Amino acid sequence: MTYGTKKVQIPTKIWKIKQKDGTKELLAGCGNWDQVKGFVAWYESKALNGEVEGEEPRFLEAPMIAEASFSMLNDRGEIWYLSGQGQWVEISEDHHTMGSGGDFALGALEAGATEEKALKIAHKYDAHTGHLITKSKV
Repeated sequence: MTYGTKKVQIPTKIWKIKQKDGTKELLAGCGNWDQVKGFVAWYESKALNGEVEGEEPRFLEAPMIAEASFSMLNDRGEIWYLSGQGQWVEISEDHHTMGSGGDFALGALEAGATEEKALKIAHKYDAHTGHLITKSKV
């Protein structure tokens, strides 16, 4: 996913979330699939009820997810990462990756690779990295 100069490598399922106030977000998760689906259902219900409108994600108490990670890109150009401990962190670097192959992809991006090439490199060196590329816009 790319927003301006920020590139986010997310080789996983991406959900389009629309807040009650019209704010649009892309939410992606990786890791334990049951935890990923459960968190997305929880987050979508909060969004539809207007419980996260205008809030920075860091103030939203997320459930602890021990075996999954999430990234969120909103239409304000902010990128947020949710750790397994339920803490949201705003990403300010030019590149952000997640998942088991994230270090390989990040190294490739920092060395000048395209998002597609970085994902291929991560897939080559990490057995759990998917190889499908999904491009989405907020």
